[in-house]
Amino acid sequence: MAEGEKSGQTRADSKTIRSLVAALASEDGQLREKSRDSLVALGDAAVPFLIKALSSRRATVRWEAAKALEKLNSPEAAPA
Repeated sequence: MAEGEKSGQTRADSKTIRSLVAALASEDGQLREKSRDSLVALGDAAVPFLIKALSSRRATVRWEAAKALEKLNSPEAAPA
């Protein structure tokens, strides 16, 4: 894989993760659940974004992020 492709892929992954985290604020419970499940499926790449989401002003986002982190069982999330 060329270097440019690798960095482009990383940007796309970050953009996707940010979009999924933003969807945790949705009023639609099914959308929140699908977004949370998608973040869990992405694994460790989503952990830093989910940890940041724990500081959201919106309780729903904090709750959904905590549930996702619980499923991921990541050591990186333990202090959060």
